[in-house]
Amino acid sequence: MRCDMNYYIVPGYGANANADWFEWLDQYIVAHRQGSVQRLALPEDDDLDLSAWTTYLTKTIDATQANCLIGHSLGVLRILSYLMATNGQPVSVLLVGGFNQSLPAFPELDRLLPQTLDEEQLRKRIARGVMVTAQDDPVVPWQLSFDLASTLGIDCFVRPTGGHFLGRRAPVIGEIVAGMQKWPLA
Repeated sequence: MRCDMNYYIVPGYGANANADWFEWLDQYIVAHRQGSVQRLALPEDDDLDLSAWTTYLTKTIDATQANCLIGHSLGVLRILSYLMATNGQPVSVLLVGGFNQSLPAFPELDRLLPQTLDEEQLRKRIARGVMVTAQDDPVVPWQLSFDLASTLGIDCFVRPTGGHFLGRRAPVIGEIVAGMQKWPLA
């Protein structure tokens, strides 16, 4: 198995590096010897400061290496902001419940939404990618994730169930990570 990929897990709104399935995925990647993992502890959500998150990611991620960026919900916007603001090697992405349009339940996030996505920059920076969403997601309607995946030119797996993927384990995400070992390095 390949061990030369660096995985960065970027949490979503109100989450931290130990929330949801992040610790489980970290252990899964390590157990399957698929690379090194960093569960990122981003600056607090209180200020909803996208530029602070982008600065943190720029300082933390070694853009000269083969990287896979894994983001959940708001973490997807954090990753896209980072990719639009930086240059470096193309990366692989695994995006879960991603969005770039207004969420009725969270109007406070509207100011973080990009006016436009730099599709050319994002397609240049994303070598391969997958979006995962569920038809029963009560937070991010699956259509928003599907539309974002289409814009990015990446595959989208729409599962019938899974909600917003807030559980402590996420076998479907582990399966996708396992499949990534077959991807060419970014």
